[in-house]
Amino acid sequence: MPIVKPTRTLALAALLAMAGGTTAAAEVPAIEAARQLLDFAEASFKVYLPEHQVTRPFGAFRYRAYSSGVVLGVVVAPDPNYLLNGVYVMGGPFGPTPRAVGQVSDFITPVEPGTGPSGPNNGCYDLGLWSASGVEINATYELEGPRTGNQTITRATNANALFEGQLVVETIVKTSGTVFDNGLPVDTADEIRTYHRRTGEAELTQLGTYAATTATTNDYIRTTTLKTLYTPAWVDRIYALGVGQALSSSWTSTTTATTSYLNNVLPTTTSTYGGSNSETVRYIGRETITVPAGTYATCRFERTSASATGGVTVDWVLAGHGALVKRQVFKENSTQTMSARSLMSGGNPL
Repeated sequence: MPIVKPTRTLALAALLAMAGGTTAAAEVPAIEAARQLLDFAEASFKVYLPEHQVTRPFGAFRYRAYSSGVVLGVVVAPDPNYLLNGVYVMGGPFGPTPRAVGQVSDFITPVEPGTGPSGPNNGCYDLGLWSASGVEINATYELEGPRTGNQTITRATNANALFEGQLVVETIVKTSGTVFDNGLPVDTADEIRTYHRRTGEAELTQLGTYAATTATTNDYIRTTTLKTLYTPAWVDRIYALGVGQALSSSWTSTTTATTSYLNNVLPTTTSTYGGSNSETVRYIGRETITVPAGTYATCRFERTSASATGGVTVDWVLAGHGALVKRQVFKENSTQTMSARSLMSGGNPL
């Protein structure tokens, strides 16, 4: 198969050397190494991989499927049937079953994406607007996938809030509506508050969140609250990403969770636990897309969880503003889509 031609691998190594050498990180996460391999393959083998595709999870794999019928994948988690960090291809001229063509290190030297850029804002989000009091966005989204129906989301900001004794910007996002989860109706009323400070032209320092969810079923009404403190606060710099650039971020947190039921049909429970998360965000570029609300100039971002079983989220946000126009969440056996039916700010369409 062309992807394993030695000349390609040697040519890449030569280019890296000519560029001054790229030092491999001691341990690049397997999912990040897979992304870099898939990007390299797309750039190198257009005959088989003619366009950019989102990276999807499936079992131990992260893979991309192309209009040519070819599927290219990398093993990112232990599996007795496949080689860890192995590269596999199937479909089109390569047959209906996965075929091993080598390991990631046969084609590229994975590198850490680092802490990201610190340059000017890429023009996708208006951070001044997102950090000012009184700004409100009202949006209705149409859901397709395992969950169907419509959800209304309102977003407002308070630039003079207090969180853990610190003056911060509070963003309040409320979600309401009736959706059907695999055909079963679920009424949801969610509220998520995030707390940040703007610490640069293209960066926000995240301090924590507060979330409250009320779920109504035929049997009960349940309310769950989650208060999360980032320990320490972490800096989000995706707003400075250039086209094609990726940023990996990691953070640790402490969460206090409380669950209660209307009329105390079940006892209230409270627990506190620590956790850690990391993700890689890649700025794909500008795209014009059409949703029920209209046609918009957007910026496309892809978020990949560091967990081998985590999903991939693709967001299209209104260029120069940041309002969410469309979202797709790819998991192993499903694709969930949210498309704006209306986008309003201050009573006017966006």
